[in-house]
Amino acid sequence: MLTELRREDGASAVELAWVVPILLLVLTVAVPSLEAGWRYMSMSRAASAGIRYATRVDTHPRQSSVGLTRRPTTTEVQDFVREAASPLELDSVTVDPEPAGALPGEAITVTVTHGVSYGPLASVANTVAAAFGGRGILPEETSVTVSARGRQE
Repeated sequence: MLTELRREDGASAVELAWVVPILLLVLTVAVPSLEAGWRYMSMSRAASAGIRYATRVDTHPRQSSVGLTRRPTTTEVQDFVREAASPLELDSVTVDPEPAGALPGEAITVTVTHGVSYGPLASVANTVAAAFGGRGILPEETSVTVSARGRQE
């Protein structure tokens, strides 16, 4: 008689009903967060590579035996940064000032911008915030900007 009172036939179904939504919530937050971290690191690496490229003095490709040197142009630095950030599609790459005309010791800044969409995560977070009387906490879309700065050789 005591064993009939302690039957646990539906216990696993109830536990599953509690665990699945929590796991889905964790995955909904974790996956976009990891992707955002990857994007930020990719942008940071690309900007750093761009500043290293912009501040060095290259040997002129056609006259290397003569020993003439040149600095990369803004367009060359921008192309290099976009290639370094691949497969990430960058919205904009700015280089200030023009590396080819910069004086030795002058600071050069490479700024990289990329648009980010939070997609369903923003919708869920904003809906939950509104249910508790708050306002939206995540924008549907935003842009992230990363800058690197170095001095001309």
